[in-house]
Amino acid sequence: CFSRRFAAGGYGGDGHHRMSYSMSYRMSYRSRRRLGRSMNAITAEKEYGSATVWLLGGTLAICAFCALWITVAQAGLARQRAEVAADLAALAGAQAARSGEVDPCTAAAEIAFRNGARLAGCTLTGETQIGVTVEVTSPMAARAKARAGSVAD
Repeated sequence: CFSRRFAAGGYGGDGHHRMSYSMSYRMSYRSRRRLGRSMNAITAEKEYGSATVWLLGGTLAICAFCALWITVAQAGLARQRAEVAADLAALAGAQAARSGEVDPCTAAAEIAFRNGARLAGCTLTGETQIGVTVEVTSPMAARAKARAGSVAD
């Protein structure tokens, strides 16, 4: 019988068996099941550790998404800080222009500095209208403009 010769190492005698589809078709059901179990074990050995690779890939993807989310959040925070500093600097400059005690651009620069920004531009329109541009560099670079002044002007 073919299955007995195969199990005893009858083909080639070296223990390494190469069988074609027609040979495996002629084997008994029990021999095919034994061979199938050993082939499944070989396949399982080849895939050993693949879960680790998938886990590392998933962890890397989550870390990349979190880094992107943090970058977007920092950009929004920088924009908000620049807008607040510009609004307050424009209001301080308009108040200084109305009172006439201090130079409006100097007052605007001081308030912008106190809010963590740098005054990049200052224009006086009329007697009490002021337009300012401020820059923020922390946590990211952002720029904002604001205008303030009395309505009558």
